[in-house]
Parts: sequence; C-alpha cells; structure tokens
Amino acid sequence: MSIQRFWILTGRKLSGEATAEELEEWTRLSAIYPVDPSTAQFLQLMARHWGKGEQEAPDDETAQRLTTLLAAKMNKPIPPVIVTPGKRPYKKWISIAACLLLVIFTGAGYLFYGKKEKEVSFQEITAARGNKSHVVLPDGSHVWLNADSRLSYSEDFGRENRTVRLEGEAYFDVTKMAEIPFLIELGDHMKIRVLGTAFNLKAYKQDSRVETSLISGSLEVEYSLGETMQKVLLKPMQKLSLQKTEQPGSNKDALVTTAVQMTPIEYYNEEEKVIREVVWKENKLCFDATPFDQVLQQLERWFNIRVVLKDESLKQKIFTAYIKAEDLLEVMDALSRSAGYFDYEYDKENRIVTISKKK
Repeated sequence: MSIQRFWILTGRKLSGEATAEELEEWTRLSAIYPVDPSTAQFLQLMARHWGKGEQEAPDDETAQRLTTLLAAKMNKPIPPVIVTPGKRPYKKWISIAACLLLVIFTGAGYLFYGKKEKEVSFQEITAARGNKSHVVLPDGSHVWLNADSRLSYSEDFGRENRTVRLEGEAYFDVTKMAEIPFLIELGDHMKIRVLGTAFNLKAYKQDSRVETSLISGSLEVEYSLGETMQKVLLKPMQKLSLQKTEQPGSNKDALVTTAVQMTPIEYYNEEEKVIREVVWKENKLCFDATPFDQVLQQLERWFNIRVVLKDESLKQKIFTAYIKAEDLLEVMDALSRSAGYFDYEYDKENRIVTISKKK
C-alpha cells in the first residue's frame, strides 16, 4: 500500500538513509497524503532534532513530547521505548518512531482520516457531444476525452488505488507509479493494467468494438471470451480490437467478447507520423477505408448533430480522408467533394444533417 510506503520513506528521510530516488518518491507521495496539524507537529519536532546533525536519539524531554503526540493520535498510551544509558541509538529510535506512525495509520486509521470510515464518493469528468476535454488526474496522469465520453474515479484515487472507469473514447498519458498500478475498468467484461504508458482506448457503448491502441509503454488487457477471462500483453504500436456482444437477458454492461484481433498500428502518413487512432486529440479526422456509417456516427458525436441518411446503400460505402475538423460545414463540404457520391443539407436550427445519394 502506498501509505505504508510513505511512512517507510519518512523514516528513511529523517534518519538520513534515503537515496535521491527515495526522496523524490517521498515528495510525490507527501503531496498525495495531506498531514493533519498534530502529525505535522510530530514530524517537525523530529526534523528539528535530527536536522541539527544529531547522531543520538532525542533526550528524555523530547522523547516524552514525541510519545505524547503519538499517544494522542491513538487515544491510548504507547508503551515506553527503553533506551540503555550512554549514547542513545539514533537509527534504532527513528526506525521505531516511523514504525509507530505506520502502525497507527494502517492499524487504527487515525493520522489522516479519523476513527470512522467515510463513504467513498466518485468524481466524474464528462465531454458532452460536440466537445472534448483534457484533464490532469491527481497522480499527474493526463487524459484527453473525446466527444460523448465520461471518466470516473474515486476520491481515494492516487492514495490506495489508481482505478478509473471509462465510457467512450480517451487518450491516456499515464504517470509511472510502480507502487500503485493504473487500472481502467470497462464494465465487467474488460480491464486494462497500465504502468507508464501512452495509449488510446475507444469503448463507446453504442459501438460493437472496443479498440485499445498502444503508442508507448506496455499494457496488460484482461477481457471476457465466452465464459472465461483472457489476458494479453500489448507492445508499442499494437492495436487490440475486441468484437463485443450483449448476453441475452443481461444488462448493457454485461458484455462478452466474440472475436479478437491483434494488428500493428501503421502510420496513415509516414512522413508526418500521422497515427489515425489518436489524431482526434489534435482536432483532426482521419478515416482509412472506414465504412460510411461509422464516419457519420463519429460526426454526430463530434458536432452534436443528428444525421438522416436518405439512401441506406450509402452505409456500406468505404471512405478515406484526413482533414481538420473544426467547422461542421467545412468538414461536410470536404467529405462530399472527397467522396463524390453524396450531397447534404443542413438544418441549423434543429442541428440535422440530411444526406442523400448524389444524382
């Protein structure tokens, strides 16, 4: 648990034994775990003593003050620390103090959160249809949400867990924190375990496919296949596509995978290093032999419109294009010219685009 790690590092820091890497880790964890005033007083008292370069444990008066503070946190007396006459063993004393802090926190839970467990609440970030969102999570990870997407995580995120739930599409740039793995849950049918990684995850409820595209780092994906759970490890520039179906008589979150496909990620434009799966972050649209109905579905999300297709045969047309996607009419004009097989009309008041086969 990271809180245990925090107090272990605190002991090493005060004893002067912490390495540069451990001090950097302590700084990061201390920002995650706010210290209450009495605990801060305890730490300051120890820091004042050993910050002077003392190589002995505190004198009786200082030791008693430290013990009193610890006892107040536990609301009960702490057995005295017995020190033999002569020089007091500095490192042994500081180790005992750090261990006491660790026991108090993990055993009684008093140092930060008090005696009573509090109900866990969740934070939800939403990118509505027609919008995108960029957020920095408490652990420093960056998440870009595509239109019509939502991300949720508990208030304990970054302390005891780094678990998020996603509905929609998001690009993740995850901060490496080995002591707390980053997990993404998609209902009960899929879970992704992350270390330090940049990747795109597309998992809209309305879509029949879930796509995980790894740009750098490593991902472990766990998914349901029939009645069993499978695991696969992705390497950089690999994409995992899962065909999903809803189990009869189940809710929409109870999905199972019926087909699995692993493919390499190829540049749409080798010279510009354009990766089709992630260009949406830069407000661009990239279609590569994409069925027309999927193109229209993406336009509905991006621009918060409703598309009415007059000719169903257009759905199966294959579309390829790479365009900047800021203005709806400019995009529709470019798509119409590029495809050459459809015309459109736009009802601005009702935000409806009607598409018909070109005569």
